[in-house]
Amino acid sequence: MMNSMEKAFWERTADGKPAQIVQALPPKRINRLILQAVAKARMTEITMISATFGGVPVLFEPWVEVLLMGRKTAEFVGVYLPAFPCGEQREAQPCVCLRKSLWNGDRDLRQYSLAENKKAYLENNGQVESRIVFPEIAHHSEIHRLVQEIQDIFRQGVNVETVNRSAVPWYEITCKVLDKTVLYSVSYTPFSSRCEGIEAWISKWHDYLDRISSEEGYLPDMECRVSYRLSLADRIEMLS
Repeated sequence: MMNSMEKAFWERTADGKPAQIVQALPPKRINRLILQAVAKARMTEITMISATFGGVPVLFEPWVEVLLMGRKTAEFVGVYLPAFPCGEQREAQPCVCLRKSLWNGDRDLRQYSLAENKKAYLENNGQVESRIVFPEIAHHSEIHRLVQEIQDIFRQGVNVETVNRSAVPWYEITCKVLDKTVLYSVSYTPFSSRCEGIEAWISKWHDYLDRISSEEGYLPDMECRVSYRLSLADRIEMLS
């Protein structure tokens, strides 16, 4: 927690005086948009997934992330790659991790309103439903093929055109993909913009991953571990 008198020397008024950093006051009323911001952070801000298979620890980092954000619902699908190349025992351990998260805004707001301990609800309750799967090696080649396809789309240049659409289920589409050392990213609202290449690929990506996300895949020796950016904890603390 920052000291209430700490100065933000990069924030100055016209006379050169630095601003003071104070703890943000919690909002007086929790609404769907605030809960949605926490849910979005919970879905998208994982920086690491780790698990042990046959006694071998494997650390996974983000590779491809797709977020479809609606006013009352949201879907996130993330695919993660090992931080280090798979070892010789490749058949005994996964080289891909799949994570699918869903958010239901109506249920979230209702459960939050009824919760006696708001902080405990945000920290421990099922605000977001996520499933982590380590797909069998038989799926790896198709996953890599689809990722290669979206990487090619980004390499060739993403064309976003201006449109006027009303019958769309999402107000935000975000797609991120790591291509070796280059991180490609696009985010737009489909009400006023359209990227046919991205949207067509997302449809194929979701169809395929939906089929394998319900499978058991490789099972870790014990529970897996996840790491979030600090901002998630900050948001929960603000609402407590």
